[in-house]
Amino acid sequence: MLVIGEDLVSFDRSTQATEFFYDNTAKKICTVRGNGVLGVTIKSLKNNENDISFRLDDNGVVLKVKMSPDSKYVCALRNPTYVEVIVLPDNDLLTKPDCFEIYPKFKGSIINDIEWINNSTILLIMEKGLELRQINFDRKKSSLLKNISIISEWHMYFAEAKMIVAATGHSKNNLNPFIITHNNIQKLAMFDVDYGSSKNLETLNAENILITYIYQQLYCAVFRFTEKESNIYLYEMSTKTSDIPFLKYVLKYNHFGAVALHVIDNVLILHCQEIKKSYLYDIGINPNDKDQYPVISQIINVHEIFKNTFDEWTNFPYSDAWITCYPNIIIDESFAMVTSIRLDISDIVDSFENKMDYIRFYLNRNAPHNSLLENICDLTFKNTFTLNNFTEIFGWFFSPQAEEPFRKVEIKQINIAHFILNPLLEKDFDKKFLINIALEALHISNENGIPINLYFADVLVSILIKAKDFSRLEQLIQYKVIPDTKAFAFDFVSLENEYPPLAQLAMDILARISKTPEPIAEILINKGRLVEALKYMELHDTDKINIIKVIDAAIQSDNTQLKYAISQYFSTKKVQYLNGEMAETVNELLNKLDSLFIDENINETTENIITDNTH
Repeated sequence: MLVIGEDLVSFDRSTQATEFFYDNTAKKICTVRGNGVLGVTIKSLKNNENDISFRLDDNGVVLKVKMSPDSKYVCALRNPTYVEVIVLPDNDLLTKPDCFEIYPKFKGSIINDIEWINNSTILLIMEKGLELRQINFDRKKSSLLKNISIISEWHMYFAEAKMIVAATGHSKNNLNPFIITHNNIQKLAMFDVDYGSSKNLETLNAENILITYIYQQLYCAVFRFTEKESNIYLYEMSTKTSDIPFLKYVLKYNHFGAVALHVIDNVLILHCQEIKKSYLYDIGINPNDKDQYPVISQIINVHEIFKNTFDEWTNFPYSDAWITCYPNIIIDESFAMVTSIRLDISDIVDSFENKMDYIRFYLNRNAPHNSLLENICDLTFKNTFTLNNFTEIFGWFFSPQAEEPFRKVEIKQINIAHFILNPLLEKDFDKKFLINIALEALHISNENGIPINLYFADVLVSILIKAKDFSRLEQLIQYKVIPDTKAFAFDFVSLENEYPPLAQLAMDILARISKTPEPIAEILINKGRLVEALKYMELHDTDKINIIKVIDAAIQSDNTQLKYAISQYFSTKKVQYLNGEMAETVNELLNKLDSLFIDENINETTENIITDNTH
């Protein structure tokens, strides 16, 4: 959902004695009272940044205020023929700071705007050109780095790319981009934009375009209006001089009335004032489609902080007093505050009719994987997806980044096992379908060169055992899809009664991974195959026979012949490594075994005599 009003910064309302400015490069709001004589206050939406206050001499109305990236200097434009550079003091901000003036190359040139390029470089945007100037704060002077002659109708600066776009032409739709690189202004290819034609929009203006990055690609968004339709054109731009911008996408919405555009986490959010609704576009879902449609619509939710601050908060969403700034800033003079809008996708699943679009949309966001996988688990339990859907989903999860350039959420096999397979295993869910889901995840992983995760394998084995699909389990073991581990081997041995071939497969696993023969002998002893255990140990390491366990197992056996065989084996073998205490214990057990064998023979003989006499 869309949440607004979580962070608030107040400012003084604009009056004859007070002006406010928003610096979209520094992301700060500035209030100037009494032309600076009564004070200048600069605030940031960031909680960790302190407010800045200072005073100025009354040298006229302040037209522009821009702060340097390091917050040490301020450029103020009062007289359009020069710029005042204000050096902010480190401590006492209530005193009047040091100031000096910067003039353009040709004195008398009209300055329309200023932009900080870095902490010591500014760009002067003038009626007839651009000037890049380096400031020497110690000498209180500036030097010209580069100037460009151009007469523009309006301009727009995009700080993230250090790009300025100047509009020329009768319709003001010839856009001339310039890039600031290495103390130089470089002209890029000019391009014309189609802004439509209507009685209300005869020429293009700065309010109808937005420069932005979407998935690390630079775009120019242009609102286009005609008498019959309205949409947004996205022109793909480049910082290379040889590349000409071109129309890449058309965002369809066909709504007439006041609109505003924000960009949050690569999502274009179109706010429609009249219908009080916001449309979300994600070009990463169907990047090959030129015509793009909203993936969902949302209604803005006001945060509790805003509600507790303003009694008339219901008038705030979609207010006609909004001033929207890139990327997610809203200024509302009627409330005298600046805030931001946030996209919360943790509970957005119900907004999507097509749940595959939801998964794709979520994957493209900077978000944790937990919420997505838990929702997939719930939707799977409700039989929302087919196996073909999972083939596509796992393809999104496991394909290399080069094939999924829009994917931001990283999902691994262990996450699928933990959040999807294991919870569904504990529920009353179709185990055969669950097996197919797990195997499909394994198949797609293998196609992308991803080895099987041990935890994933453990969950897969648990599913197969619970479903009693032993033949498929046998195949996975034989083809070494299931990793060779002692834990798996002992699990498989325990299933011998239900599926006998698993016991031999377990022995094969132990033979491959065991550095010593004891584990296999241990299994044979536990299964009562004592003679086989002794023969196996003789072939490998006779000294490590667990004599006590073998004799004790023979004592517990009901097989008289086995008792005799074990008794004879140890009566003919001399075990050299036994110490005195061990030898004493072994002798006691052998005596007990012999005694049991003799008693059983006597009993059997007696029974035979009685049987013969009765005949």
